[in-house]
Amino acid sequence: MTLARRWAVSVAPPLVAALASIGCGFDASGLGTGSFIDATTPDAPAAGDAPPESPFEAPPPEVDADTAPDAAPDADTAPDADTAPDADAAPDAAPDADTAPDADADTAPDADAAPDAAPDAAPDAAPDAAPPLVARLNIDGAALDGVDYPGHWAASPVPTACGPNHYENGPIHGTNDPGLFAGEAWGNPLTCSIGGGALAKGTYRVRLYFAEIYFGPGCPAGGAGTGARVFSIALEGATVLSNLDVFAASGGCLASTTSTAGRPVVQTFDVLVSDGTLDLVGTATKNNAKISAIEVFGPL
Repeated sequence: MTLARRWAVSVAPPLVAALASIGCGFDASGLGTGSFIDATTPDAPAAGDAPPESPFEAPPPEVDADTAPDAAPDADTAPDADTAPDADAAPDAAPDADTAPDADADTAPDADAAPDAAPDAAPDAAPDAAPPLVARLNIDGAALDGVDYPGHWAASPVPTACGPNHYENGPIHGTNDPGLFAGEAWGNPLTCSIGGGALAKGTYRVRLYFAEIYFGPGCPAGGAGTGARVFSIALEGATVLSNLDVFAASGGCLASTTSTAGRPVVQTFDVLVSDGTLDLVGTATKNNAKISAIEVFGPL
């Protein structure tokens, strides 16, 4: 129901009665209660027309408390203090101590990681130097400079250092230093003596060189080669090689005329010398002990 209709229904009957009582000649017959004002809402005045003059002073329109806008924002609908921008959410005027760059030593550049202002004054320790050479002997052979076995090899005729017997054969294959293996000292026992009492007390590195040039296919003694010569070597009285079969260890006779099989055999040992002389003794269980060349370094 519109406001106009509600006002007509509520005020028309009392007003009609009042007019009749004062003799205004107002005929109220035929008017029913609530029909004083047409229930339909009048058409809106055309543009430019003055609004029609009401015969009565209109009471102020009723305002429904439920539909009228609040005069002021309701405390419940006003922005809540909780929904206002949070002071914590506002940008800090200055970086937060927790988010600012940490001055902690853990995040600061590591002093150890920083490049050295200058290179270390002392260079790193050099690799251990090779022990000094005492002797490099080509037994029953001439002096030469080694290729496979570098260094200058001194001639050592038998029995200067080793003996008591000697033997030579060739040509030699299986090495770029054939002159080291073409001659040998042999015996049972085979003996070598190096130093002549002048070696300082200490540990020495001894390198022994062997090659079979007598037994085996294509060599002077022929045969199968394996098992033809078996011997042991002791240095300073201690056995360092037991039951050495040079042909088997080498794989052939290096002086063979029918095969190129075989390579030199080299064995290295550290031994304590306390009397100034390095002594070697070879004893055979089959045929004779032999040796082609020897190197001595030390003391270590």
